[in-house]
Amino acid sequence: MVSDRGTLPRGAVADQQASWAEPTAPGGAELVQVGKAAGVTLRAKVQRQGALAEDDEPGWAKDLVETVAAGMAGPVFEARVNPGCRTCPVSSCCPVHPEGEQVTQ
Repeated sequence: MVSDRGTLPRGAVADQQASWAEPTAPGGAELVQVGKAAGVTLRAKVQRQGALAEDDEPGWAKDLVETVAAGMAGPVFEARVNPGCRTCPVSSCCPVHPEGEQVTQ
């Protein structure tokens, strides 16, 4: 909206910002991997994630964030063996691995 003086009318910016700030429901996502990292050479690999509202358990993401937040806010971090250990860059100082036991001794 441009007035005859070339500026927005009073309140127009606030009205536009308010319309941008209206909450919308997430609609899912796609991760597109290209090149060698995708493991394909002729086409892209697409990983789809549906909208949370369409999931069998739509609260899983909120539950995960709350669980992680509670753990991060705690006074202690418990080291646990998990699938990420195989490629963890700090395993040499992690007490669940023999080479990292010196951390707790």
